[in-house]
Amino acid sequence: MMDDTEGPKAQLNLLTLQELSQTLKVSANTIYYWISRYPDLPCHKIGRHLRFVLSDVLAYWDDRSPKTPCQSGQASLQTTQSHGSLTTKNASRADLQKKGIRHGNI
Repeated sequence: MMDDTEGPKAQLNLLTLQELSQTLKVSANTIYYWISRYPDLPCHKIGRHLRFVLSDVLAYWDDRSPKTPCQSGQASLQTTQSHGSLTTKNASRADLQKKGIRHGNI
């Protein structure tokens, strides 16, 4: 009998859907959604089971993702005049709407 360090799974480092969801810290339903939304997401179907190579999945998302300001170190936060804390533009607008101010130019 083979242990986990032998055989095809160990050579390819195949992950089950649950293992991938735990590694990426997302739900299994999110991964099912990705598979339905992005048919070119790299996965292997073995019988009724899905298996993933982590490096392939990470490379796929890295290639698809535009570089956001958060990734480049530039935050899109600003200081508001009302309470001086860092908030996003939308949060500031929502705060103004709660106070009854309809069109605040932030």
